[in-house]
Amino acid sequence: METLVLYSDCISVETSHDDEVLAKYSNKYNFAGIDYTANTVFEVLLEGRFFRERQQEQNESDTESDGNAVKLSSTTKTQRLLEVEPAPYYIHERNRLILQHNYIFIDGEEWIKEEAYETKDVGKGSALASATVWLTRKSGGTFTNVYGTV
Repeated sequence: METLVLYSDCISVETSHDDEVLAKYSNKYNFAGIDYTANTVFEVLLEGRFFRERQQEQNESDTESDGNAVKLSSTTKTQRLLEVEPAPYYIHERNRLILQHNYIFIDGEEWIKEEAYETKDVGKGSALASATVWLTRKSGGTFTNVYGTV
């Protein structure tokens, strides 16, 4: 049985965190009015999930004069979907700002936001929206293969 300890800003602080994602973030330079000269790292607990993965591919090839196709390069990126539970719009504004930082750490790995943070209204008359954003693994998740140039 879970015991509710505190409740604030639509975030329940409970003893278990099944649908919550701990994100740590920082920046190389001062950003959004925050002084990062002391190498400050902030943490935020997001209500949602962060486990669905996909591989994004980009391939480039060319056709030689004899009609044979030659692969010039290929890149594969590992991405994971951050799904945010319905929340007020000011929470999504905060999340967008957090995901603009240089350094984002979730589950012990570094991520970068390359795609849009998209919100979806819960329903008519509701001041809440859910959100999704694909984050790209910053290191060890991108593989590039270059065979040559034309």
